[in-house]
Amino acid sequence: MAESVTCCRKIKHYKLILKVTWKFFLRKIKVKKKDSYDNVHNFQTLTPASDVDLSIYEDALNYAFSEAKIRNIAVSGPYSAGKSSVIETYKIRYPERKFIHLSLATFDSTNDKEKNISNLVLEGKIINQLIHQISADDIPKTLFKVKKDISKYSVIRWAIGCSFCFILFLQLFFSLEWKYFVLGLNDSWYKSFFELFTGNGWYLINGFILFSAASYSLYRLIRAQKTQNIIKKINLHGSEIEIFNDSSDSYFDCYLNEVIYLFKKSKADAVIFEDIDRFDKTSIFERLKEINTLLNNHLGIINKKPIRFFYLLRDDSFYI
Repeated sequence: MAESVTCCRKIKHYKLILKVTWKFFLRKIKVKKKDSYDNVHNFQTLTPASDVDLSIYEDALNYAFSEAKIRNIAVSGPYSAGKSSVIETYKIRYPERKFIHLSLATFDSTNDKEKNISNLVLEGKIINQLIHQISADDIPKTLFKVKKDISKYSVIRWAIGCSFCFILFLQLFFSLEWKYFVLGLNDSWYKSFFELFTGNGWYLINGFILFSAASYSLYRLIRAQKTQNIIKKINLHGSEIEIFNDSSDSYFDCYLNEVIYLFKKSKADAVIFEDIDRFDKTSIFERLKEINTLLNNHLGIINKKPIRFFYLLRDDSFYI
C-alpha cells in the first residue's frame, strides 16, 4: 500500500514537471511568432541606410580625415539624394572614429517660418543637441544645466553629514548648558560616556571638525560658481546686476569658451550638421567655421587631433 502511494506521488510529480515544461515551450513559441514578421506589403523605413555603396565617397572621406588642414567638409546634393546614408554607412565601416550627429530638421509646411528663425535660435538648438550627446560626467564645468541622476546614497551621506555638523554646532554654541545637563544625569554608563564630550579637548576637536566642514562647503560653493555660474543675479542696495542680461546676444558670443569646451569634451573625430541649410541662414555656417578654427587651434596647442565639421547641404545652399 505504501509503495502504491509513493508511486502515485511520483506520477503526479512527473505530470507537474511536464505541464510546466510544456507551458514554457508554448510561451517561447509565442514570443518567436510575435518577434518575427513577414513584410508582405514590402514596408520600408525612411531612415538613412547603413549599407549603401560608398565607392568614390569612401576615398573622399578618407582623404578628408588624412589631411590635417581639412577641417570643414561639405557633403552636398539634392534632398533625399542619400547624403545621410553615405555618412551612416561610413560610420559603420569605420567604428573607430567617433561621430556626433546634430540634426535641425524642421517639418513646418511654410518655408517663410523657417527663414524667419534667427541665428540665436539655431545656435541654441545646436548647443542643446550637443550637450545631450555628451555624458554629464565628462562636462562638470559647463554652465549649461544637464540633468543627472543623483545617487540616493550620496543624498544620505550629505544628510547625515549636515545633521552631524548641526549637532556639533549646537553643542559648541550651548556648551555650558550641555555640560550642566550631563553633570545632572544619574551615575550610569551613559553619563560617563557623555562626559567625554564635555572637556576642553573635545571642544577643540569639535571646532576643528566644524571648521573643516565649513571650509569644504565654501570650496564646493566657489567651485560651483566658477564652473556652473549658479549665482546669476546680485542685488546691492536695490540695484540688481545680472550676468548676460542681454538676451539678443549670440550664444556663440556669450558662451564661446563654453561651446569650445563642449566640443573638446565630446572627444569626437567629426561633428555632422544636417538640415541647417533648410533655414537659409548662411551666416550660421560662418559662425560654425569660426568655432571650428578656434577649437582646433586650442586642440593643436595641447597636441590633440583636430575635430572636423561635416555639413550635409543641398547643392544650391550658397548660390547668390
